[in-house]
Amino acid sequence: MKSKVKTTILLAWLMGILVVLSGCSSVIDQIQKTTGNNVEQVETKVGGQAYQSEPSGEEQQLAPIPATELKHILMDDGIGRYAGEKFDRIKVFEALSQIPKGMSSEKIYAYLLGLVGENYKMEDSYFMKFTPNYQSQVDLIKHQPKSPSSQSKKANVIVFLNITDSMGKEENGKSKFQEAKEALKKFAASLPSDANLSVGIFGHKAVVDNNPLAKCKSPEIIYPKQPYNAQKLQAALEQTYPAAAESPLSLAVRSTFEQTDSTARNVVIIITDQADQCGGDPVREAEEIHFSKQVSTFQVIGLDVSTKDEIELKQLATTAGGNFSKTSDQQEIEETLGSIQKEIARNNQPWQLVALSKITEAYRTDQNSLKESYQGVVDKLNLEYERLVEANDYIKELQKINAKEWAQMDKWIEDRYKQVGKHMSDLLKNVNAKIDAEWKNSVSRLEQDWKADGKSVEEFNQYKESVMRAHSITPSESSLEIVTEQSGSINGSSE
Repeated sequence: MKSKVKTTILLAWLMGILVVLSGCSSVIDQIQKTTGNNVEQVETKVGGQAYQSEPSGEEQQLAPIPATELKHILMDDGIGRYAGEKFDRIKVFEALSQIPKGMSSEKIYAYLLGLVGENYKMEDSYFMKFTPNYQSQVDLIKHQPKSPSSQSKKANVIVFLNITDSMGKEENGKSKFQEAKEALKKFAASLPSDANLSVGIFGHKAVVDNNPLAKCKSPEIIYPKQPYNAQKLQAALEQTYPAAAESPLSLAVRSTFEQTDSTARNVVIIITDQADQCGGDPVREAEEIHFSKQVSTFQVIGLDVSTKDEIELKQLATTAGGNFSKTSDQQEIEETLGSIQKEIARNNQPWQLVALSKITEAYRTDQNSLKESYQGVVDKLNLEYERLVEANDYIKELQKINAKEWAQMDKWIEDRYKQVGKHMSDLLKNVNAKIDAEWKNSVSRLEQDWKADGKSVEEFNQYKESVMRAHSITPSESSLEIVTEQSGSINGSSE
């Protein structure tokens, strides 16, 4: 009885405010103003498409309902006002309490999504665009100019570090920039004594005299090509600070190529927490690097990057014939740089063994990245499901909807959960199968090249087994088995 009284009073209050308004669209507009949420306009949102008041040709007028089919859910650009980390149960409940009785189930469901609905467009794009490039990495190593048998080719290591203000963000008392600097110094100290090192920075030009173009100025070399010198490197790094600038990643990629040495084995490393922000085309620059065959190792290290930036950075690395690693802290940066140091130390090994080690590590890195990304979408989907169910139950308690309407929305929520969950699980399985096949095919080609050089297959297989053990890959392991462990998280029910 108390609930009914409260509802009656609340509805009367709303009607008083809306006395000069008419139609459901006006009601929704008023709710948005009074709650401050960012709900999509239900009247013009049609399954991820624009509402057509005048059908043309064979097109039919679409009902103003929220997206319920998978293809439309994935097309939808919207995201709830209180989705993800912005969730605030009190504000969500406040907004829900202002829904007037009599609204259709479709419009109320759209309203719930406008409050706590998530966006899966980036995750879908991530898995769809995930492409292994192990054979490309093999080709870079295979076609590197060979040194005389009595000598090993010196390494020319080129590092470019993003120092925009986002790199100054502190977590656990240390900024991303500090973590990158410390990892870089350890890596530099581990290089062979005859290796050369160049260090550049980008994203360090803040706005000067209200000139926005200053934020996108060219990168700068702070440690010119020379053997490692602890004092000089320390001094160079200590004089750099994160700035309120943009990230000219495209120019940085071009600058790495300008630092290459045709007489050395060039190793390029880019450390960044962002993709390009200056309208450049890093992929085009990466194509130039790949076609030049000047670079044997091209590594992009993404430090705490968003899914959108990760997609772009991986494409950059793949195009250059290199590898992308997603890291979250100093330890993970050091681990990635440590792998590159080991690769440089293997310079005297036959190229087939160097390539085998490199692609096996890339294979395991890709597996881990896929599992991490998949678990992230599982967590997001589960959380969205719980919040939508809770919201639906709450408006039923407030008697905004009847049992039949509640059941209809519960079905939409359940269907959304299952459709997106199955789609993401299928995508993961497909990508894992793709990287599994690419890795095995590349290893097989390496073995054939090894035999063509008249070397022992047994020796190659022994080395392959040792590399697989080092990366915790067993001969019987399949990427698809890994997927099965993860896919159990999406089961279509709330725990």
